[in-house]
Amino acid sequence: MVTYGFFNSVEGDRKYDADQMSEYFEGLIGNGVYASVGNALAVEPDEGMNVRVLSGRGVINCKWLSNDAAVSLPITGSDPSYDRYTAVVMRLDVDNRLMKLDTIDGTPAAEPVKPTLTQSELIYELCLAWVRVNAGDVSVEEANITDARPTEDCGWVTGLITQQDVSDLTSDIYDELHTYAAGDYCIKDNTLQKNIVPTNPPEVWDPTHWEATNVGDELTEIKSNLIKYVDYSITLSTNQNVSPFKSIGTKNLNGALSGHNIVSLTVMGGTSTQIACPKYVESGDYINVYGNAAFTCTVRVGYI
Repeated sequence: MVTYGFFNSVEGDRKYDADQMSEYFEGLIGNGVYASVGNALAVEPDEGMNVRVLSGRGVINCKWLSNDAAVSLPITGSDPSYDRYTAVVMRLDVDNRLMKLDTIDGTPAAEPVKPTLTQSELIYELCLAWVRVNAGDVSVEEANITDARPTEDCGWVTGLITQQDVSDLTSDIYDELHTYAAGDYCIKDNTLQKNIVPTNPPEVWDPTHWEATNVGDELTEIKSNLIKYVDYSITLSTNQNVSPFKSIGTKNLNGALSGHNIVSLTVMGGTSTQIACPKYVESGDYINVYGNAAFTCTVRVGYI
């Protein structure tokens, strides 16, 4: 059936209901939480076995929920023997014509799994956060709350036309159900972390198994691991050009470095005022070392 709208009514011949008004936004705004409204429905610990959902706004299937103050939600008491997960959700309930904030409990188990979200025509849920409730817990700790808003279980609404799909960008958020090897990376509390103690089997977050880092430091380390060095012993007289890529013994150094990028030049011993060579070595290239007196030195060349 073809439907259309909106036009002014003439003697009651054009009437529209709430569903038709909502359908106007279909294809323009996707499901998720508005990243820039209030506190974006962030979830944090409250007193005892409670969490609170902060202010924000969300959309599910063109229906909206707006929260202008923190809302406290009770978390079911812990099991004496086993851990479980509880989902903090934003739920659309079509039959009851409402949207609400609620929780869904998983099943306590030796290896607990997250509860399944309902996403049907009549009930549709997005997860704002996963709360791990450990055996015997009497309060909710911040370390046991995992933000689900940037993941495929929820998502960000960042503009009128598109919903930002950041599931790939946030796939490295720490997952306590995942194993990590030494040198692996994850994101925890918006900080890049590098694993120093393998986590196998999976475990809840242990800060002693990770070290905070940043992209700049990691790129510097990667670069340093790639750089190789070769030393040349050179005897200089004042302002003499020297060509260390000439053969030493039976090894042709020109051939060894030809095609490489030079990333560092260091003079060890003697005194020089300038040292230079091409950044990219081709056949016949050489290093220029200019000294203010005759001396013997070693030039260490770093190359990739």
